[in-house]
Amino acid sequence: MTVRTIECALSAPEETRKLLWNWSVQYTLLVKELMEQIARDQRFPKWMLKGEVPQTIIDKDFLASLKLESQYAGLPNLFYVSARHAISQVYKSWFAIQKQSFFRLQNKQRWLNIVEKVLAGKKTQQTHEEICTRAEQWLALVETQAKQGGIKKHQRFGQLMREAETQTEKLDQLAIAYLLLNQLEIPEKPFKPKKLKQRFTKKRIEIERLETKVNAQLPEGRDPLGVTYFESLERAISLPEIPEDSNQLQAEWEMWRKQVQIPEDNPLPYPLIIMSCDKVYWPRIERNTDQTPRRLTKQSKQPQLGVAFSGFKEYVFRIQCGKKQLPIFRRFQEDSTFIRQQIKACKKHPEIIPPSWGVFPLRSGQLLWRPSNKHKDASQPWQRHRLYLHCTIDERLLSDEGTGQVCSEKLPATKENLLRSQKKTAQTQDKNQSIFQKRQQSSHLRLSQGKICRPYTVPYIGNPNLVLGVSLSRQFPLQAAIINVSTQKQIATCTAQQLLQLHWGGKSQSGFSSKQNNQNASLIERLQRERVLVRKARQKKQSKGKVLRSQKIERLGIYADRVIARRLVDWAISHRVGTIVLPKVEGLKESIEANLQAKARIKFPHYKALQQRYAKSIRAKYPLWSFSRLIQSISECANRNGIEVKTVLPIETDDPAEQAVAMALQVD
Repeated sequence: MTVRTIECALSAPEETRKLLWNWSVQYTLLVKELMEQIARDQRFPKWMLKGEVPQTIIDKDFLASLKLESQYAGLPNLFYVSARHAISQVYKSWFAIQKQSFFRLQNKQRWLNIVEKVLAGKKTQQTHEEICTRAEQWLALVETQAKQGGIKKHQRFGQLMREAETQTEKLDQLAIAYLLLNQLEIPEKPFKPKKLKQRFTKKRIEIERLETKVNAQLPEGRDPLGVTYFESLERAISLPEIPEDSNQLQAEWEMWRKQVQIPEDNPLPYPLIIMSCDKVYWPRIERNTDQTPRRLTKQSKQPQLGVAFSGFKEYVFRIQCGKKQLPIFRRFQEDSTFIRQQIKACKKHPEIIPPSWGVFPLRSGQLLWRPSNKHKDASQPWQRHRLYLHCTIDERLLSDEGTGQVCSEKLPATKENLLRSQKKTAQTQDKNQSIFQKRQQSSHLRLSQGKICRPYTVPYIGNPNLVLGVSLSRQFPLQAAIINVSTQKQIATCTAQQLLQLHWGGKSQSGFSSKQNNQNASLIERLQRERVLVRKARQKKQSKGKVLRSQKIERLGIYADRVIARRLVDWAISHRVGTIVLPKVEGLKESIEANLQAKARIKFPHYKALQQRYAKSIRAKYPLWSFSRLIQSISECANRNGIEVKTVLPIETDDPAEQAVAMALQVD
């Protein structure tokens, strides 16, 4: 599914923005209260094991009673539906992160116990050749069992660890430890003691960081009124209670004496989540003749696009977006008008079959507030903040062949739901079940026979034997290698810096002009310089007791990620690459940071100050990139151009070029 997010600013009269701001604050307080009530509930451990809080329970047990309270009453229904989705998403993601962190912690502890117990002791009597021969036998055994049972490569680690825990012979333990250390491959040379020590130190640091993550606090809501901050401030300046125990008194006094910075919660309201595209209206707004620009153009003569939402449809917001996003918002307006007209016409003429809302490009949206740099000194919060609309779209639904592909994917699921509902209706004869059956019949008919006009685009077809592997590191944000998997021959390699310096003459396939190409060539150096300048400015502000908040680095980082992603995909298209292999980013930052701290501990043992100074200098020289954002940009850009994307576990090597080649060769 090719999904990306576009945004636009919304303008409206001040009274409308004031009303929406008050609703947003009320909605944020409602979400925060829901979080606290769910966390205190006795069924919370059960939901944690299940991995989610059911939305029906949120509606019946929590939201229904809060709607009656005066503090949360009077909101449009769209806000209550959004609160239910927000709570469900927050706890579902938090449960998943905690579960994943717990299993990763267990696996890393098992790996360290097995490998360190075998290899960190005295020298063994077995030679390297004997251990490798036994390791080849174990690897062949595991691969045959994996082929018979359909076990994937990352699951073979668990199988080998289970075997290592049951083996008693020293040679078998050493062979399995060699395989676990070398990513299920036979090592050519014996492991050096210095490298082993660094590897074990890195693994211990990873375990320490994961233990901190597992013991993290529950999700906390936002604080638009600043109540939580002032309560924390009051607790910080008040004297502690004097306990009778002298040891406890000393501990309380030491805690009170330490100057700990009070965390400030996010003061912005929660975004309004819109999950149904039929709840959004796209009217046209006639331009004001008094404010017509002096130079009339075709665009200035056309009516402007607006947006309205179910529940407060009388308030229309004017859309302000760039030239790239404007055709998509016009497509929203045309498709929405056409579908609604067809639905109205079908009531008078039953032979007309309107298209389904499932082929509408908009999949979900968010209505959110952001600080405005232009009006940051205004007195009222709705004047200091601007309103934005984020729209998540399925890019396949912008073309005719993509729409057909989406319909063919959705039709089997709707048919299965229809057959299931028909059986239930015949058994129970429930009124609600019959309504659901009619809805499924209608959606199946509209998906199969409803038609909507879309432009046709020629799909990209690459060479399936050419695979592009990508590796990520601190020194090089990105290293790429193109491999012919049939011959295992390396075609080309490239770093992020080299990608930015590539020129296609005139404009690139991504649409960069020659002037933009020259500016982007030094984008990484520019980003590093800006980070140094912002760090120095922040230190100056902190010495004066002030706080520097700058979004310049984040905006420049987002731009750099998108430029690198476009250049990488252009480079892949020029070589007719069929697949791009990306590393999984889960735990990647922890692995890189643990590797840095392990090097510092080995370089300066027993000197914590020197370790911290060395790690700090490396972080300042090579700032850690936002790898998840870069991977997401590459994935979105590749999917947009029709290139298949796969994610695999990264192979631990010190050389990024070798890692990129190994990543490409992991594709079956």
